[in-house]
Amino acid sequence: MDNKKALNVVIDMVPNWYQAECGYYKNNISIGWDSEVFFTERRLTPLLNKFLITAEDSLPELLRLVKNIPDSMATEIIQESLAKKWLEQHEPRINWSKIFSYNRDLDYRTYENSSISINLLIKIGRGDFDLTDTSHYKIIDPLASNLNVYFEVNEELCYRDYNYISWGEVKESQNYKFLPEFLHPFQGIKDKEDWSIHKTSRGDLVILDKDGLRATKRKGKWTIYDPPTIKNMIVDIIGQSSYWVACNLFEVLLDLSYKRHGALLIYDNLNAMSQFVTNKESLLFNNRNSIDIVRKNMISAIGDIAMGSSQSENIKKRLLIELASMDGAVIYSDNRLKGFGCMIQAHPAVGEATGARTTAALSSYLYGGFAVKVSTDGEITIFFTSRSQDGKTSPAKLSFL
Repeated sequence: MDNKKALNVVIDMVPNWYQAECGYYKNNISIGWDSEVFFTERRLTPLLNKFLITAEDSLPELLRLVKNIPDSMATEIIQESLAKKWLEQHEPRINWSKIFSYNRDLDYRTYENSSISINLLIKIGRGDFDLTDTSHYKIIDPLASNLNVYFEVNEELCYRDYNYISWGEVKESQNYKFLPEFLHPFQGIKDKEDWSIHKTSRGDLVILDKDGLRATKRKGKWTIYDPPTIKNMIVDIIGQSSYWVACNLFEVLLDLSYKRHGALLIYDNLNAMSQFVTNKESLLFNNRNSIDIVRKNMISAIGDIAMGSSQSENIKKRLLIELASMDGAVIYSDNRLKGFGCMIQAHPAVGEATGARTTAALSSYLYGGFAVKVSTDGEITIFFTSRSQDGKTSPAKLSFL
């Protein structure tokens, strides 16, 4: 792997780092004489600045380590090493190397022809036997696949308890969250210093602290999260007046991504999109005479979906996610759902975009909507206009798992 590719491997790990012709804050990452520019909407937080410095310091040795290794394998090695350093910044007492090794073991094991899934709650302190000892696998593997069942372990993955989360312990969130909903029950039982590790049946590795997502490994790719910066980036892209849309959108996107439901969500607070929807019957408030009977009767249940609300019950997230799973786009404003299953007319400037959903997303962006695409493999792509401090603009996108 050459230096330029390695630098891009690092940039790709952080969802709110992007490359474009211009941007608000310009940043550099370098190896020797080679460097790559990336942009952010806000200055790097101390945690991300430390990660950037650590990555630059680590890359020369990592590149020597992966010399003559195919790029796909080299990418995984580099990203895993840097993900470990990121997690050590947050909690150095946890044996992250052991967790990563255990995750690789899980990748290659099955139980009754099904992938192994497991939930681990990490509490610093005394532990008993080593949960990762291979002699225990035949007992451990089938025992924590239920969504709310978990093993409590210490920082060395030594057993402390085997337990479950009762329905009474699961509290409905009254605010936005930085994690997919299926992992919400674990946040409610965590103390401030606790972490949880989740291996899903689809092979995703998800690492949470009390604030939400800190790192994931999905489809062989590592992503690290500094949760508030993601929300702030969406706020900066769509404007401060849409603060609650940005807060609520990230959680919806994560839920769709982990469900592996392809979706296209278009924020249209300026009423720019309705003229470019080809199936007018999909629009809830455009023309009551053209709307189909199913949608007409659903308006009372879904029309008031309000992504711009600070109250979780007004978002009706579970209904929104089901609507987004249909073919076509969901179009919404701050305080109502405008349509679902909407087919978007291709914009002349799109060119040869790959796939119907990508074409629709790019077209929506070019028509003036804020378009976010979720692919069926879980990748989230946000199309937006990047602006520099001197007023220049450039098309840009964020893509992450």
